[in-house]
Amino acid sequence: MDKREINKRLAEFAGFTLEIKEYEASFVDGVKGEVFTVDLWADTEGEPYGQLDFTESLDACFKWLEPKLKQVKVGKHKGSELFFAEAVKDFSIRDGEAETPALALCQAIIKLI
Repeated sequence: MDKREINKRLAEFAGFTLEIKEYEASFVDGVKGEVFTVDLWADTEGEPYGQLDFTESLDACFKWLEPKLKQVKVGKHKGSELFFAEAVKDFSIRDGEAETPALALCQAIIKLI
């Protein structure tokens, strides 16, 4: 599962709704450019929030995801470059391991949902 799909699943778990916007780049001389898409999220109140990137932001994980869980642990293995995380929801515990603490936590939460 790539980071975009992880972010999408976690945002939906947090209660966000997704609106995908397509934009077409245009240049000064009127030449049409490449079409690109942007994921824009609305929060639980329906207010526009913009883009979410849980896999890159531990702050976003703790603001939006941690309140929906019973317990969260994040740390770093001794003598290793990898981080670990545990997430607990109801009676289930899952873990994750990655190069960043945010991605490790995201992996653990994805296993729970």
